[in-house]
Amino acid sequence: MDNLQLSDTMCLNNIFTYCSDDGLRSSWLDHYLCSSRVNELISSIDVLYQFVSSDHKPVSVVFNGL
Repeated sequence: MDNLQLSDTMCLNNIFTYCSDDGLRSSWLDHYLCSSRVNELISSIDVLYQFVSSDHKPVSVVFNGL
C-alpha cells in the first residue's frame, strides 16, 4: 500500500482554509490526503477564498490525465 501524503502542504504555502466568524483567527484545517500514485497526477491545488459559504474555504484540486 502506498504511503499517504498531505498533497496540499506540498503545493501550497501561507494559506488558510478556516476563518473564525469574527475574522480574528484563521488556520489550515482542511487537507487533501492522497496516495503517492494519486499525488503524482495533481497539477494544481487552490483554496477558493471567493466562496463565502461557511467558516471553511473550499479546496480545489486539478488532476493531469483524467
